[in-house]
Amino acid sequence: MSVNDEQEPLGSSQDRGDERWILIRDLVQFQLKLILDGVRDLLLLPVSLVAGLGGLILNPSEPDRYFRAVMGAGRRTERWINLFGQQADHDEDASIDQLFEQIESRLKQQANKGGLTDTARQSVERSVNLLQSLAGSFRKGSSDRQ
Repeated sequence: MSVNDEQEPLGSSQDRGDERWILIRDLVQFQLKLILDGVRDLLLLPVSLVAGLGGLILNPSEPDRYFRAVMGAGRRTERWINLFGQQADHDEDASIDQLFEQIESRLKQQANKGGLTDTARQSVERSVNLLQSLAGSFRKGSSDRQ
């Protein structure tokens, strides 16, 4: 325990723990969204080429028809993934954010029951505390050398 920990008012370590979990949740969600966005981009690359070339060959009177359909699908998936959280809530459209909220709610229910997620939470908290301790030791060691 550091000197600063002893001087903090009651409840502040709980607040710091809550902030940790919010950051961990946001990091996991962002990484999953990045993966989905990347997979979508990898899929859209060949599909858009085929749609564009197919339109030129199969539909000369309206060559961009298939390509525009692919673009529309891309826009819908972009709103669904909502990578940077810029999309407003859509009543009619489900989003991955809603899925994350459902998962988080279920995990909280399990944690409140003291189930497996509570054990996992404690394990993650111990790991974060250890990393912070190691980082503090590293910072102290590097400042002693200066």
